[in-house]
Amino acid sequence: MRTYVPHRTYGFGNVGYGVILYITLACKIGDTRAIAVRLTLSVLQPCAAKAASARSAVFGPYLRGTIDRRVPTTTRHRTYESTRSRIYPNVLVATRQRWWRRRGLRKRPRLARVGFACVGLACVVHIGHAMLTRSIAPVSALSAFAPSASATSLVSPISVADAPTSVAPSDAAVVEARVALLQALSAAGYRFVTPTPVTHERVLARARGAVKISLLDIFGWNRAFGPTDVPDELLALLRRAGLLTEQSVLRSLARVASLGDDLFLHSGFPTSAADAVFFGPDTYRFARLVRQSLIGWPRLSARGASSVPLRLLDVGCGSGAGAIAGARALQELGHDCAVTLTDINPAALVFAEVNARAAGIAAEMQCCDGLHALGGEFDLIITNPPYLIDDAKRVYRHGGEQLGRALSVRLVRESLTRLAPGGRLVLYTGAAIVDGADALLAELRALLADGQYDWTYEEIDPDVFGEELQREVYCQVDRIAVVGLIVTLRNRSDHAA
Repeated sequence: MRTYVPHRTYGFGNVGYGVILYITLACKIGDTRAIAVRLTLSVLQPCAAKAASARSAVFGPYLRGTIDRRVPTTTRHRTYESTRSRIYPNVLVATRQRWWRRRGLRKRPRLARVGFACVGLACVVHIGHAMLTRSIAPVSALSAFAPSASATSLVSPISVADAPTSVAPSDAAVVEARVALLQALSAAGYRFVTPTPVTHERVLARARGAVKISLLDIFGWNRAFGPTDVPDELLALLRRAGLLTEQSVLRSLARVASLGDDLFLHSGFPTSAADAVFFGPDTYRFARLVRQSLIGWPRLSARGASSVPLRLLDVGCGSGAGAIAGARALQELGHDCAVTLTDINPAALVFAEVNARAAGIAAEMQCCDGLHALGGEFDLIITNPPYLIDDAKRVYRHGGEQLGRALSVRLVRESLTRLAPGGRLVLYTGAAIVDGADALLAELRALLADGQYDWTYEEIDPDVFGEELQREVYCQVDRIAVVGLIVTLRNRSDHAA
């Protein structure tokens, strides 16, 4: 008696796989996806084992070489058909389609075709949905099927299409709603320190089980959530602020970070959009450098209790965190300041305006590249320009030529000409170290060599973004260091002396 391949097993396996795959891809919450993946494996593994056993029984002799493959193909098929009952009574030769048809079997059984159709339909529907809504869940469904999901993998589980699209406020009501959202979160005691993107990826990739969604999940980790996971007033503010995407689940288009007692609205995760506004460990280090730069600044002690506010300029402000931290520190020292925020990215100025208003800091917004659109001199100029080479040339990340230092050098050159006597420039950026040499320091030293300036330069962190060294453009780079430059323009009398 011949052993037939269990097509019905294959068919049911494919149908089940298609249905469960669709459910898995449609899930927006990582925990639900993990459950669906486990369900898929538990259902399909028995079917797969049974099918594999049948394949071994059917095709085993052929695959093991028991059948002579040296015989010409047509002769071999003819020989198999004439001798199968006598020599291989338990082997079904599947390579002969006519043999299948003679026994009333199709090449592809109907149930198997339905199964393959389910799989294909699931993939097409999900891809089409993603292209139309750009709101795929923050964990890749396909990565969940990998044999081993290493926690140390640096591959982002979120595609570029997953990035939340920024929504510019269209009227004052939207701005007010965003400010009210930050105030409501502050009143609720919300605090969240934003980590690096790699850390964010790893935390999102963890299976969390049945854990209640919190405000940290929604506004910090940027996880998907349901209507009952957030208070009604916050949900209403999100809608009024234009920061809510509503598909099968809800998700905030922006995150909220804390710095001191202030909260800052910035782009959702991942920050892969061209106009994304980044907030992370560099932001915290930059704000700390700005505060430290005010310690021992002769200009503050010389002006006494002057009623004329200091002019503070943040070039490339991003979320505005540096300027707000500087204004806060000056207020604590008893000095008023007039704050100007500039950025080439309009989306950054949108976030900066909201953050400044929520912090109670009056600020002027200017959309421009560098300082060319601004007039007058400034007492304090701070800047945190990007310092990496970004293939997509995203404005928050791309630092230009010369291994990403070109923008930093240009901004320093422009800022030095706009400092008021006794004024101070604070630069926070990165430097690519090649063969132990810091080319950024060499260029800055040449700019500051005329004796008008007192300045200090130090490495704040000797090694950041180590994963970037795997790229070809950094093949000669030893490390990328975070550096801080503080420059003080001497008073004319001091310079003459």
